[in-house]
Amino acid sequence: MKIWAHRGCSYDYPENTLESFRAALDYEITGIELDIQLTKDGKMIVLHDEKVDRTTDGKGYLKDFTLDEVKQLKIMKKDGTYTRIPTLEEVLDLLEEPMKKRGLMLNIELKNSEVDYPGMERLVLDEIARRGLEPWVIYSSFSFESLKILKKLKPDVHIAVLHSRWKECIARAIELDTNEIHPYMHSFRRKTDLYGKGWIIRVYNVERHEPLYGDKNAVQYYDPYELEKMGITDMFTNVPNRYVNSRYK
Repeated sequence: MKIWAHRGCSYDYPENTLESFRAALDYEITGIELDIQLTKDGKMIVLHDEKVDRTTDGKGYLKDFTLDEVKQLKIMKKDGTYTRIPTLEEVLDLLEEPMKKRGLMLNIELKNSEVDYPGMERLVLDEIARRGLEPWVIYSSFSFESLKILKKLKPDVHIAVLHSRWKECIARAIELDTNEIHPYMHSFRRKTDLYGKGWIIRVYNVERHEPLYGDKNAVQYYDPYELEKMGITDMFTNVPNRYVNSRYK
């Protein structure tokens, strides 16, 4: 079972922050997952929600903020200090070396299924190409149109279909000529006929099963061997430290 840090170590640190990603680098993970959107002035920002309300001290849609305004927002930490929403460039500055030297993978989810960000596909492809990181980057999105745009811009782009239902993932993946899908973990109710068929299946979870930073609810543990029996090959998790060893042991 390959383990991916979902928004970094997002149970112990604020999600999608440099601190969360830096913590994830301490573990023997396969890769890191993050989300990108665009500011009002067209800058790539690493943030999951379309609004800044849940994770920062601000209110409103990210699309209505300039980069300078985003950088004024505070993400509070348990010790009373705060951090900021990072740009994609800042995150890549942190991850570029481990990607090139260790083969760390990066899943970039384009968050454009609710808010349309025209041109985001070109922006992210160009930035990844400029840094020479293409071999280690996988793109995903709930927007099927966005995945098609990525394929049109770069026919050999590494994409995975993201959808809550695995059967819908399969149908869309076939249309896009990819064997990689990112379905919701609990859409797998029993063993499927996908085992041994060559599919790369990276499952994601939801907050009630894997809480995020600041949530005191218990984290549900999953037996990787049981997941593998269903054909699942990879898992995005908020607690990668519960599934893999520290790199420094």
